[in-house]
Amino acid sequence: MIVTAVLQIYFNCHKGDLAMKKSFVILFSAALLSLSLTTIVATPVHAANDDAPVTDTTDSLAVTNKTGYIYFRHGEGTFNAYKDPALKIFGPEVTHFADRYMPHQAVAAYDQIATNTKTNQVMAYHIPDGWVGLDSWTANDPSTYTRGNDFGVVTLGNKTQQLYTDSKLLTPANRTLAAGTAWRYDVKEIITYKYISSVGIYAYQVGTNLWLPGTAVATEDSYPNGWGVSDQGIVKVTNRAEATMYGNLRWNNSQPYARKLAYGTQWRYPKAYISSKNKLLGFQVGNNQYVKASDVTIVPRRGVFTVTSKNGVPAVSHIGNYPVETRKLKVNTRWLTTGVQYYYGTVFYRVSTDSYVNGLNGTWTPLK
Repeated sequence: MIVTAVLQIYFNCHKGDLAMKKSFVILFSAALLSLSLTTIVATPVHAANDDAPVTDTTDSLAVTNKTGYIYFRHGEGTFNAYKDPALKIFGPEVTHFADRYMPHQAVAAYDQIATNTKTNQVMAYHIPDGWVGLDSWTANDPSTYTRGNDFGVVTLGNKTQQLYTDSKLLTPANRTLAAGTAWRYDVKEIITYKYISSVGIYAYQVGTNLWLPGTAVATEDSYPNGWGVSDQGIVKVTNRAEATMYGNLRWNNSQPYARKLAYGTQWRYPKAYISSKNKLLGFQVGNNQYVKASDVTIVPRRGVFTVTSKNGVPAVSHIGNYPVETRKLKVNTRWLTTGVQYYYGTVFYRVSTDSYVNGLNGTWTPLK
């Protein structure tokens, strides 16, 4: 908890002066106000747009029902709420801790707003503990967000968790995840807190339009940064001691499953995984079940690649830096393929002894 000592001292020593400096403290009251649309004639109080300079006004206020979230400008702190939207009657002193999936940022849900009837500017918000002003609260999230480029598996803690349809965790989805269950994530939202310069994981994407709060996660097994390449391949176990299966591809600390794949057996894989340095890590052979590339080999499969790019596609002599174009394949032409290579998140099909085409420029169908 971060206690705003300056505000505390100011309140204790200058309660009389605070009649004209109400928005320096934060507004909490044990009583909820049941207002739908009310006009209040205000004596001079502090009023401000959400991030505009504070000015005094005697304009009347209109209270309307509206929901949303506001953020404490100092991260966490001790403050007072008000019992009225004009911010004249002090409520009890309370401490507001970080909340709503943000370990270092106080957030409050509001159900009413008070607006200036002349300017239509929002002057105060009603939260469960009372009315608060804009000197210490803002409707603009002060944190910044970036996307992580890894993927992996997260395990929930000991509570069932609500999922959300957006990465900011504002809109609940019609789904929850059970305590202790493990889920694959493909993207994570990283938060940087403004007031303490701390960085943390805010949310994980565990499905299409399904986001899990980071605070619900007990453990994370992150795969090396890289790419999952969708394919329709088959691998054959070449390790005579059998191929160990894992729940993720972070080999240096992943726990192996008890089940192993027997030597010589073949397994279909929907994805191959490539590191950020273009190293082939392994293959997915089941739901959250993976094998190392060193324990298996890709079974060459014959198939047909159909060019769909309207400009055609170049066939190149090798995969990597400075490829040499061997020929141009026209749109709608079909080519027999005899092997694959993976390069930085893309599958390349071999269409002749030393010619490969980028799989993004067409479709591939295996031959029976």
